[in-house]
Amino acid sequence: MVFSRMNQWIIVALQIQFFFLPGSAVSQCLPTVHVSGMTTLQCQYDNPSHPINETIFSWEKTENKVIYVLAESKNGARISLHISKRYWNRTIQLNMDNMDLHMYNITLEDAGEYQCVGRKLPGRLIHLERCILTVLANFSIPKLQSQSSLEDYGEVDHLVKKGSDLVFHCKASGGFPKPTTISWNITDDNGTRFYHEKCRLDSNPSCFIKEDFKTFNISSTLKVTVTSNTSVSCRVEAHHNVSSNVQHIGIMEDPVPTVEKDGNILLYVVASVAAIAISILTFGLICCYWRKGKMCPTNTMENNRVILTTNATNNIEAQSPEENTKFIKDTGEAAVP
Repeated sequence: MVFSRMNQWIIVALQIQFFFLPGSAVSQCLPTVHVSGMTTLQCQYDNPSHPINETIFSWEKTENKVIYVLAESKNGARISLHISKRYWNRTIQLNMDNMDLHMYNITLEDAGEYQCVGRKLPGRLIHLERCILTVLANFSIPKLQSQSSLEDYGEVDHLVKKGSDLVFHCKASGGFPKPTTISWNITDDNGTRFYHEKCRLDSNPSCFIKEDFKTFNISSTLKVTVTSNTSVSCRVEAHHNVSSNVQHIGIMEDPVPTVEKDGNILLYVVASVAAIAISILTFGLICCYWRKGKMCPTNTMENNRVILTTNATNNIEAQSPEENTKFIKDTGEAAVP
């Protein structure tokens, strides 16, 4: 429940009155907790002259000049007459022995100033303890990527030619409060170099911050000229420092013929030499037979001519008289007896 403006002024007046009470002291507690965690706000009440079971206590949060009540007790028993609606479903425990407040499932909205207030009827202020709660949200592990494709090269993430330029992107998200710097770590044959990029909310091309609801995202870009085997990583510097994985860049060597290819080349050479040797040997044998008369082109042609003449004569003799007469008639010549 939100107190009315009149009640706010009454509480302010009681707080002013408290500073003039003899034997009273004001102290501050400054707890820090991460999102989704739990915290304890200490009331630090110790006044034997006013026992807890005879006092009214309340835990209140001041936000934009509005007071919200988280928990309250009266005469040693917990009550809920003035609990603000935003805390109805929250897991909050009030220690009835010392009035310490335990809060669970902390969110970024829980950050701010809290007060443990002790009163005696009719409205006499006897105790006031202030606590300022700080809530942090850790950034995600930075994601490091480059413009080249990621392939499995064994112990390295990239293989590039010597002198190539690689552009790396480093990004982390979901952190609070706002970070300031991304640092780069470059290690190669020349040693280790560090680059610190100051980030802003404006459009800084190399490093910028983007506010996402209540958290922040941060990213940075760096170009690396690879002249030897190189390792690259980045780190977000905030309320906690968180580093990315390390990427390894190797130099691409010139291709070297493998043993298998050399074996194939040797096989081709041997086969070619063998073919040439067989051709030379065959030609030599032909020349050798020719010189010994085993192969005579003239005798062969004459023998073929005799065989053709004999076959023609036999064909003429085998023809019938009618066919011979027809042949003579067609040619216009008379048969000679």
